[in-house]
Amino acid sequence: MSRRIYVLDASALFRFPSLLDAELWTTELIVNEVKNDVERDIVKKMIESKALLIGSAPLEFTKKAIAVASELSEIHKLSKADLSLLALSLYLKEKGKNVILLTDDYAIQNVALHLKINVSSISGKSITHKIVWEFYCPACKKTISNFRVKECPICGTSLKRKPKTKEPL
Repeated sequence: MSRRIYVLDASALFRFPSLLDAELWTTELIVNEVKNDVERDIVKKMIESKALLIGSAPLEFTKKAIAVASELSEIHKLSKADLSLLALSLYLKEKGKNVILLTDDYAIQNVALHLKINVSSISGKSITHKIVWEFYCPACKKTISNFRVKECPICGTSLKRKPKTKEPL
């Protein structure tokens, strides 16, 4: 059996500093999210000691993560750092690695599950359904398929989103 690999979101960096018989990975964009000087020093020491590995995925994996996030209408909820985690997880999985993505972010969890990436929550708060979202106008009830639009093209009201499909896990 291959060694377990954990890909860590920023909030997981300090909760799981030493998982036995596991590799810990993250991306440079996630490391850059750490603003506290003490925490930056901890991360730097983890990287220097090879307790934490920094990786990046080829562009094709980022494009796949973006495509799936867009299909699910989650793309506007994800940062470049979030997408880098999804891409790295997908890349390592495609290389035959036993990958678990550690995050409490529901949008990341949702996209990861649609990409068939194993996910675990840091705090125990995980999504309970795989969701495909849709945007709609609460005033005129029009469904909008363009996720880049923030206002209803008919009446100008700010759009909201609701589940289009919900699949229990």
